[in-house]
Amino acid sequence: MYKSPNGNQSIKRNQRDNYFAMGNNNLSVRFKKALSILLSTEYYEGSRYGKVYNKTGPNGKSKIYVDQPEMEERFCEQFINLEDDAVKFLVGPTGVGKTTLIRNMFHVFDRDVVVTDNNLVIYVSFYSMISYFEKDTESNRVVQDALLGAINAAISYLDNSNYVDRLSGYTDDYYEKFYDFIYENNKILIESFRNTSENVEKMKKENGKKVILDWLVINKPVDYHMCQLKYYLNLYKERTNQMFNNVILILDDIESMDSQYADSILECAYHCKKCMQANAGREYYFKALVSMRNYSYRIQQIRRKEAFREIPWNDVIMKDIVPGLSDVLDKRARYVLDLDEVVNLVENREAFQEASNKLQIILQRMYGQYDKMILSLTHNNIFKSMTLLLRIITNKSHFGKYEIDRFKHKGAFSILARDYSIENSSDNSEIPGNDAVYYALVYGEQRVYFDNEDYYLTNIMHYKYREGVDTEIFGIYIIQYFIKAGVSLQDPSYDGFESILSTKVIADIMGLYSFPTATQTQSTYDGLRFMMEHLYKGGVLLQSIIEPIKEDSESVNRVYIPEMKVYLSLRGGQLYKMLSYNSLLFATYRDDIDTNINNNDVATLDMTMDERMFYCLEYIDYLSDKEISLLRRVSDYRNYILTMGSELVVIILMKGMEETIRVYYTNETPAKQRIVEKYNSIESEVNNFLDEIHKESNVMFTKIISI
Repeated sequence: MYKSPNGNQSIKRNQRDNYFAMGNNNLSVRFKKALSILLSTEYYEGSRYGKVYNKTGPNGKSKIYVDQPEMEERFCEQFINLEDDAVKFLVGPTGVGKTTLIRNMFHVFDRDVVVTDNNLVIYVSFYSMISYFEKDTESNRVVQDALLGAINAAISYLDNSNYVDRLSGYTDDYYEKFYDFIYENNKILIESFRNTSENVEKMKKENGKKVILDWLVINKPVDYHMCQLKYYLNLYKERTNQMFNNVILILDDIESMDSQYADSILECAYHCKKCMQANAGREYYFKALVSMRNYSYRIQQIRRKEAFREIPWNDVIMKDIVPGLSDVLDKRARYVLDLDEVVNLVENREAFQEASNKLQIILQRMYGQYDKMILSLTHNNIFKSMTLLLRIITNKSHFGKYEIDRFKHKGAFSILARDYSIENSSDNSEIPGNDAVYYALVYGEQRVYFDNEDYYLTNIMHYKYREGVDTEIFGIYIIQYFIKAGVSLQDPSYDGFESILSTKVIADIMGLYSFPTATQTQSTYDGLRFMMEHLYKGGVLLQSIIEPIKEDSESVNRVYIPEMKVYLSLRGGQLYKMLSYNSLLFATYRDDIDTNINNNDVATLDMTMDERMFYCLEYIDYLSDKEISLLRRVSDYRNYILTMGSELVVIILMKGMEETIRVYYTNETPAKQRIVEKYNSIESEVNNFLDEIHKESNVMFTKIISI
């Protein structure tokens, strides 16, 4: 009978759906306020914890900022210290910390104009910029409004006045001098004034120079305000006898806007540079910095090639250095635990400090061991990643079992740090090497694994029994296709630009086979189609940002469309690697897989290690028959390897089993002998079949490793 361990389970959806929820052991209770601050995404200026996170130290950088000396030195050399006018591009993938670097290098923690190291810094952040605009608002106007607001703030700073006082203080003398300044430095701008009869008549009746300036501010607002900025820089020099090294315009967070705005932003950057260069005798350099993701940079390159103007590679500063998750969490945890907002809420400060010290010991054991794994599973989301690390530590089922309950012991609180065994048996931070850590991450306080859409541990071997629809192993095939095509974020050279049509992936895989019946063809096709949708909804595949088919900001869940271009996410690559390292993920998946194998309705955590191992080998034996049957239908094995690679699904799973057997079974026992015999039986059958293929077609597939 086809069943799965979670098949008859009833769960509370509000708990199960909260994948990043903290446990409720004593660590969580004692540090509740600290955790709420540490893991909050409300850190922008004006937000709940904006002031907390934007507090700076003596060096002018945020107290939670992790120094990146190599990146900072390169940034200074290629941008700040450059003795020339420039438009530069800070380019890097999602989550690499471009905005964090900008904020701390220039001390722009608010959107205020600042002077940093004698550089006048004008910061424009497009974060949530267009939320209040109508859908039909032109992109040029949105970008222009953001830019003009920042330029006006810079002018007010130079004038040492607020905006209202500055505007209300304009006199005929001001307009006279400002007009003369523009005429001297940018005569063509003055002469662009349209000399219509209506405008000429207006000039006769009013101050002619003011009429022209009023026309310019309406019809050419960017040129007008850039001239005004230059004018006030001159006035600033006359008043203070000082001048800045650089006037720096930063255009940040452009990815928070639709892709249609990128062109306008880049054009603004180049246009502002030209405007500022039309200024005789200036003593400063003007520099514009645009931050953008890799694929956005690639798009602009293609568009500008068509327009015969590329972005020179020398104008690109690659943000290819990022602090580790451990470095970020360590800096923030130490900072938050000492905040007055946290400490002032504590009744017994001595007990809190002791608990805090022990928490730091536990965190130190965790740091660096699971960074890459967790970051990949959360698509480089730093807040979710920190939450997962702390979720592991605050898990009451797998950790914290020996803590003293402060509610039952009159306020006593004790953490036995020695009982937190969280060291990874592997030196690879991409791989789970400690069972207790892994179980705390996957199961939380539950006994079985549930695969829900958009879950960070998506079942890439997903199979729910459906009559006439075969889905087993097809999820792995789809992932292998993307890896072989190089359209995968786990590939260091992939920048998220290329993507593949979902229907093409299915068609290419189907094209490898020649099935004898229409029923088998349809079953395979339906299985691939079902898995393609499942992998997309689970975040294993991500929709192309370059050519989106459907955008629905109202929807929480991913909406799948067959004619959708996708690529393999960090999560997909991470889960694929985890299967071949050990059997932890594979054994977990069995909670969600319908089979008719013995013990198919017993939860994985309720089985002994011996039972789990033997069950997984039985399931691999079952899958190997299906995969061999499929391989017999392959028309061209060379083409198959070119499309899918040389590793079968069972090869990957057996790699994980071999590693687990080697690590767990160090002594010879009857249980180990039984498991090894089963392993060798599968190895012999599969490897013999692969030898047959090699003999017939001279094509070599990867074989199962012998024990």
